[in-house]
This record gives sequence, C-alpha cells and structure tokens, in this order.
Amino acid sequence: MEQVLLEIITKQMKQVIGKSQHRLTKGKPCLTNLITFYNKITFSVDMGRAVDTVYLDFSKAFDTVSHSFLLDKLARCRLDGWYVRWVGNWLTGHLQRVVINGFYSGWQPVTCGVTQGSILGPMLFNIFINDLDDGIESTLTKFADDTKLGGEADMLGSVWLGSSLAERDLGVLEDNKLNMSQQCATAATKASWILGCIRRGITSRDRDVIILLYSALIGLYLEYCVQFWSPQFKKDADRLERVQRRTTKMIKGLENLSYAERLKELGLFFLGEEKAQGGPHHSIPVLKGVTVCFPCPRPPATLL
Repeated sequence: MEQVLLEIITKQMKQVIGKSQHRLTKGKPCLTNLITFYNKITFSVDMGRAVDTVYLDFSKAFDTVSHSFLLDKLARCRLDGWYVRWVGNWLTGHLQRVVINGFYSGWQPVTCGVTQGSILGPMLFNIFINDLDDGIESTLTKFADDTKLGGEADMLGSVWLGSSLAERDLGVLEDNKLNMSQQCATAATKASWILGCIRRGITSRDRDVIILLYSALIGLYLEYCVQFWSPQFKKDADRLERVQRRTTKMIKGLENLSYAERLKELGLFFLGEEKAQGGPHHSIPVLKGVTVCFPCPRPPATLL
C-alpha cells in the first residue's frame, strides 16, 4: 500500500518538489549534487571573486519532522485530501515511553518523526524541507538532510571570514582553490592500503578473484564521483594509475606482459581514458538540467 501511495504522491508532487534535492530524488545521486553546486561556485572563483560555502546538517532530521506541520504542508501543496488523511492515519496513533533501570514513564503520543526505513519516509521528509529554498538567492543544494549554501562573500557583517584549507563534501576532499590533488592523494593512498591487504590476505592470484576484489573494494576509491574530481595534473593521474598497474600485475599468467597488454587482456582501460569518456556523459546532461539515472554509490569511507 505504501508503494502505491508513494507513486501517487510522487506524481502529484512532481511540479512542487524543487530541483535542489538530490539524494531523495530519482536519478540525482552524489555526482549530480557536486556538479550542480560547484559549476556555479567554480564560475565565481574563475572570476576572481571570494566565495564562501556553509555546510548544514539537520540534527536527527527524520526524527524531528512535526506531523502537524507535515500534514499542513501536504495540504498546502494541494495533495488530494484523501491521501493527506491517509498519511495522517499512517503517522499518528503511535505511543512511546521511556524505560530506565526498570522504571517506566507514562505512555505519550508520538507527534513527530517519519520512519527512515519506510517507503514513504524519504518522500515525506523531502516535502517537509522543500520550502527551505524559499527566499534564498545564493546557490543551495540538498542531499537528504545535508544542505550546503554557497555565495560570493568575504565578510559576515563587519567581520572578515577566514579561509579553510580543505573541506570534505560528500566524500570528496577539495582545497580552498578547488584543487583536487588532495582528493587524488587520499584516494590513491586508501586504494593502495586495500590492495596491500588483498596481497597479504588472499593467496589466490586467479584472474576472476583479483578482478572481483578490485572492482568491489579498490575501484570504489578510484571511481567514486571521479567525473567531478578527475585529476588536473599528470602526477595525480599517475598516482591513481599506479594502483591499477600494481593490481593487474598480481594476476597469475600476466606478470610478464606490459601494462597496456594486461589491460587489453582483462578488458580494462587506462583510468584516464575512462574519465575522459565518462566525464562529458555525466556532466553535460546535469548542466543542462536533464535528470539522468546514474548509479549512486556511497562515499567509500562509509563502506570500510
């Protein structure tokens, strides 16, 4: 029933939901969030202007959604009254209490929160924070409950704003000049560490085993949102390529082949070639405002 209702609400809310939400919108993963936001930021930086970004994270976001406010927003969005009442019945009628050292509090009605693991929960939360963009003239994008706001500014009132040397945004490390060398170094270091664990812990050098482990564990670091942070300098590209070179050399029967021959035998490409092919394919539709269904892997740091 939730799935049926989700499809109906999604259809009716299609013209209401803003374009700034990425995680809770089909076909808009981490990559589209980064490309959309930093396309505008990069333009300002290239013009020599000071740019500041504010990173916001709602504390216990899904748990603090007021049921009454949510239902009011659904009604104001002109969702059919029958569906508003159905959502109200689905949210209300629950009780909770606290137990500490065998002592029980009285039962209290649950007046806020949407279930994160439910089918409807993400959509309802998306509708709840949809008007966050109202009145905002700066660049704003959302990724579930993580929001970032960017604009041209160097002072807050009469106070000069300090500069951060580097920040991590959705798993991608970038410095204050939007240079991606630190991200390349971090990705290569973590991928090399995983490769070392595989070398020491896995005795098999069979082609299928090594390629499977490479794709599942190492490739995450080398390919996650790489269309956004693709190396700008040859030294960074070589550092990433070195990881794949060492991996292919581990495979039994390919030790005496050149790197190019090993890649051809395995059906792989130089990492630079993959990025050159994938970059425009992912970036151009996003910059034109076209929604395309891209795969949405999590940042590698959250997986291992």
